[in-house]
Amino acid sequence: MNDNGPFSSFIGFNNEKNAYVMFNDNKKNYDDAGYFSLSNRSVYGLNVSTWRNVVGLVTLDLATGNMERNMLFSRKELSAIAVPKTMKVDWKNKEVLLYAVNRSREKFGLISFK
Repeated sequence: MNDNGPFSSFIGFNNEKNAYVMFNDNKKNYDDAGYFSLSNRSVYGLNVSTWRNVVGLVTLDLATGNMERNMLFSRKELSAIAVPKTMKVDWKNKEVLLYAVNRSREKFGLISFK
């Protein structure tokens, strides 16, 4: 459920092969290699702290239905927190304009999903 909060939001995009969903998540949901892990048998909710926040990416293979959930990057690595609600998809060039903020500083980036 989207509560319309800037940090608890998500962005979805797709190409001919995969569908993707990007969102803020809790680092405890991933192993050291960045793969989603259910070793604790529970899923932790969103955490926006510097040490526990990560950006998760779910990839759904449209042909097989196989799904992967991985950590894209952490808030600590980025030195900012991602704001998926404000990210924009450029469908023509198959890119996502990333947006993150740390107090009054803004960061931008591009992810290609060709």
